[in-house]
Amino acid sequence: PQEEPLVFLKGPGTLIGHRGQTRRPADATFMHYECELAVVIGRPARRVRRATALAHVAGYTIANDYAVRDYLENWYRPNLRVKNRDTGTVIGPWLVDAADVPDPGQLALRTRVNGVLTQQGNTRDLIHDIPALIEYLSSFMTLQSGDVILTGTPQGVVNVNPGTPDGTIINASANIASDTNDPNSSNDQAITTTTVTILSPVAADLSVAKVAEPSTPLPGDDVTYRITVSNAGPSAASGVSLDDTVPADTTF
Repeated sequence: PQEEPLVFLKGPGTLIGHRGQTRRPADATFMHYECELAVVIGRPARRVRRATALAHVAGYTIANDYAVRDYLENWYRPNLRVKNRDTGTVIGPWLVDAADVPDPGQLALRTRVNGVLTQQGNTRDLIHDIPALIEYLSSFMTLQSGDVILTGTPQGVVNVNPGTPDGTIINASANIASDTNDPNSSNDQAITTTTVTILSPVAADLSVAKVAEPSTPLPGDDVTYRITVSNAGPSAASGVSLDDTVPADTTF
């Protein structure tokens, strides 16, 4: 392995929390994610030895460290525009206490994009393990409580496409059928959703309900249906609704 870790600093503006939004530069042609174990320091570490390094760890979390390869000038020393961008490092949501992780050198790392597994690795494959990183960094700088060390990513990075902001419906449609065209039927509130299409980065659930109709509907009268999108995730239309008015006897 290489003798020294290749390290760089990140400013506080790079960090955002779980379900935050990372901006992709308009001119980027290759921006990719990096799934990494994040080590959170719990007490100051200065010139600590490998054998005692883990005693300075408060806990562990996960990070998604985006990089824009278009701006890369030196693979081994990434410049600021590549790795130090505002909102470019997503971290969390949970901090697992160090006491609950007996061996941080045996943790699986996986990335799924829209449910598809794209990265898979294990911290046992790190070029420099966590005690070695703490020993190295603390040899020339004091690690303070709350400092975070990202540890490297498995293979499998691919270009990421822009997602959809919260509260946005891209395109939602449903086949809705009233159970009868008889306005005198006591059953005419029943509605079935037969197919749903939503152009969204993630899977979503849509529900359909009749929300407005004439008090004595006749064929051809308008009825308003509400299509509600839920469980769409942070990058799609989660928890919003769209009203659509159609003739009472229409199936679409």
